[in-house]
Amino acid sequence: MDDFNQDIEEEIAEEARKTKILITGGAGYLGSILTEMLVKRGFNVTVIDNLLYFQNPFFNLFHYPNFRFIFGDVTNENFMKEILSKDNYDYIFPLAAIVGFQISEVKPE
Repeated sequence: MDDFNQDIEEEIAEEARKTKILITGGAGYLGSILTEMLVKRGFNVTVIDNLLYFQNPFFNLFHYPNFRFIFGDVTNENFMKEILSKDNYDYIFPLAAIVGFQISEVKPE
């Protein structure tokens, strides 16, 4: 984090320790970048992803105690109700999506 202003980072870190974030689709392109940034800044981050594209962007994050990964599908309503009933998240970033023109034509929902 050498690219950031240290005073501002310390202010962020104080709030981060108290903040719980859920990122759906966190293993995707945008989600993985956001996840790493938030985890390294001290936020408590939970990622839900079904790893549809067999991606594995979190090997460098599993040793952080403020990072948690849950394998699952956000389109499963019962699964999401269970997850959301267990934790009280301060912020939810809904990034789960099936991307690409071809798959969008096949599965427009």
